[in-house]
Amino acid sequence: MRHAFSLPKLTYFLRTSPCFKNTEILKKYDNAMRVALIRILNVGMEDSSWDQCSLPVRMGGLGVRTASEVSLPAYLSSVSATLECITPLLPTYLRNEVNPFFTQATFQWSNLLSGEDFPILKSVQAAWDIPLCKKRFEKLLQSANTSEDKARLMAVSSEHASDWLNCVPLPSMSLKLNRQTLRIAVALRLGSTICKPHKCHCIDKDTGLPGKVDIKGLHGLSCASAAGKGRIARHDRANDLIHRALASANYHCILEPTGLCRDKKRPDGFSLYPYAEGKILAWDYTCRNTLADSYKEHTAVEVGYAAMQGEKDKYVNYEDLVNDNYYVVPIAHETMGSWAPDSLKFMKDLGSRISEATGEKRAKSFLFQSISMNLQRGNALCIMGTVAHHRKLDEIYNLGTISTKEEYTRSVL
Repeated sequence: MRHAFSLPKLTYFLRTSPCFKNTEILKKYDNAMRVALIRILNVGMEDSSWDQCSLPVRMGGLGVRTASEVSLPAYLSSVSATLECITPLLPTYLRNEVNPFFTQATFQWSNLLSGEDFPILKSVQAAWDIPLCKKRFEKLLQSANTSEDKARLMAVSSEHASDWLNCVPLPSMSLKLNRQTLRIAVALRLGSTICKPHKCHCIDKDTGLPGKVDIKGLHGLSCASAAGKGRIARHDRANDLIHRALASANYHCILEPTGLCRDKKRPDGFSLYPYAEGKILAWDYTCRNTLADSYKEHTAVEVGYAAMQGEKDKYVNYEDLVNDNYYVVPIAHETMGSWAPDSLKFMKDLGSRISEATGEKRAKSFLFQSISMNLQRGNALCIMGTVAHHRKLDEIYNLGTISTKEEYTRSVL
C-alpha cells in the first residue's frame, strides 16, 4: 500500500518543480488521500493520528507520506543532485545565476529546523527529509497527554516493532492480515478508536461486575478471560516459528520438554545439540502488554520496560537450568512490538545463523516479519475476545448439501 498508494506517482513532479510553494493545492491532495485511506482501512483518523500515520514506518507511522511534507526535501535533493550536470549545459550568461526557488527552499527548510546545518549528502532526499520527520515525531511525543499515548509512540518507533508493515502480503506464507486484523493493528498503532464501549464477559474480582471496555479496546490485551485464546494462539505460533527457524539454522529442537527442572517448570523448547558456549539452548517465550496499568507509567519513559521485566522473570524461573549449564534465553517482547535487549540480540543472531546456513541474506528480516505478523494477529484475537460468542449463520452453508427425497432414494437404489 505504501509503494502503490498515491505519492510514488507524484514524486516526479515534486522533484522537478517547486511544488512546495503551492501549499493549498498540496493540502487538498493530502486531504483526499486521507479520506481514501480512512475508507480503505476503516479506521478513523484525527489530526494527531494522521500526523503519526504520515511518518516513516521506523518512526512509528504507516509510511504513507503526504505531498506537503515530501515536496520540500524532494525539490532540494533533486536540485542538489543535478546542479553539476545542468550548469555546463546552460548558456554562459546564465551559469552564475542563482536559482531563487532553491534559495527559498533552503531558507524554508532552515526555518523549520531552527537554523540546523544543511546535510552533508545534499543529493540524497532522505538527508533532507529525516531531520524534518524527527522534528515532527518529537513534537507528536511532546503533545501526548497521557502516559498511554507516550508509551505507544515510543514502542511503535522502537527497533523491529514495525516489521509487519514491511512484509510482502503473501497469504501462502501467512504474511497477509485479514481485513479485521489489519484494522485493529492500524488502530492500535495510531491510538484510534477500535470499538464502541461495552462490557467484557469477564468479572472484576474487586467489584464483582463485568469489566469495562473503552473505545480503544485495550482491556482485551490484559484481560485473562478475553485474551485466553489469543494468548494461547500467539504463544503456540511464536514457538512454532522459533522452532522452525532453529531447524533452518541446523539446530534440531524439541518443544515443551519435560523433566528438565526439578520444580516441574519447563521451558518452551530446547536444542538437542549445543547452541553457544558449548551449552544446550533452552528458550521460553513471553509477550507483555505495553499499555497495561502496571507498566504504562514505566514504558512511557523507557522503551521495552515490560519486555525487560518479562525477561528478568524468565531468568529467575529457570535459574536451575542456568546452574545446570544450559544456555537459557528468554524471548520477550511487547504487544506494541518492543523487544527486550537479550531477546533482540538472540533473534538477530538466529537470523544471521539462518543466513549462513541457507545463503538467504534476507533471512533475518523474514524471521522478524513472521514474529511481528503473529503478534498483530494475537493482539486482534485478544481485543475481539472481549465480546461474548454469538450464534453465527452457519446453517446457511449446509443448504447446498441437503438432498431431496427423490435424490436420496435414487442414491440408495
